[in-house]
Amino acid sequence: MFEYQPFIQFNNGYFLKYALCVHGNAPRTEAQRNALKNKSCYSNGSMSENTRREIKKRLGCYFDAVASLNPMTRKKLNILNCIITLTLPSEQEHNDNTIKRECLTRFIERAVNNFNIKFYYWVAEKQQNGNIHFHLLVDRFIEWRWVRDTWNNRIEKLGYVSKFELKHGHRDPNTTDIEVIKNLKKTSDYVSKYTTKIDQQGGIEGRLHGECDKLNKLKKFSFEYDSTTLQAFNFGIDNNVMEYHALEYCEIYKCNTEQVLKQWLPNTYKQLQQHRKNIIQEFYSGH
Repeated sequence: MFEYQPFIQFNNGYFLKYALCVHGNAPRTEAQRNALKNKSCYSNGSMSENTRREIKKRLGCYFDAVASLNPMTRKKLNILNCIITLTLPSEQEHNDNTIKRECLTRFIERAVNNFNIKFYYWVAEKQQNGNIHFHLLVDRFIEWRWVRDTWNNRIEKLGYVSKFELKHGHRDPNTTDIEVIKNLKKTSDYVSKYTTKIDQQGGIEGRLHGECDKLNKLKKFSFEYDSTTLQAFNFGIDNNVMEYHALEYCEIYKCNTEQVLKQWLPNTYKQLQQHRKNIIQEFYSGH
């Protein structure tokens, strides 16, 4: 016998209604079976849809919590989310794992120690020229000169700056870029961008992405629904506030999710706010 518990998951722009098996082993869906079959592709330069969804959930969860803070609180906590791009200035001569181990990992370690970084997520891609490069999401402002000097110092351990100098006559290649995420409420764009392009430009050896331990543990805000919840949702559908879509194993309600909770389900909205506070405390208590 299978026992299911009803839940609704909060997302920016839609609610996801589903049933979670709490007793017995629920039969796997076709998507889950395919994800298991394709598990080996993780180390062959592509990412399963299941992994992709989990990354989006965790990143979306973090950015939702940060976006709920007012600007003064973010400033007090020294939170300024940025995207750092790290590239090679000459033709790649080492395997992907060597560059990740000797250059990327060491760069992240130095950045975390120097700037008290609490949140980071990185993803690897292949450029059209075949070189590996990295996008790194962080929660601190880092001056561009430090980023370039530190990254160039790391890749020079493998000789890439010297090789660049032979062709261009100087040792300061423009290998880095920094972009501040200005609108945290639109971070879903960034999340999608850096979790969907991974397998489009050729295989990458080893891990495709990595994250800080605290990010790995994040869970989306979900709540058990009851007759009051369903009544509110039905009212939203009837009054064209919600757009309803029935899928094979879940249901989607597209709407301004925060406004719906605030107006129609205030107790649940308080739970959402507490969930966000817990995430901020987990990352930034004793910052």
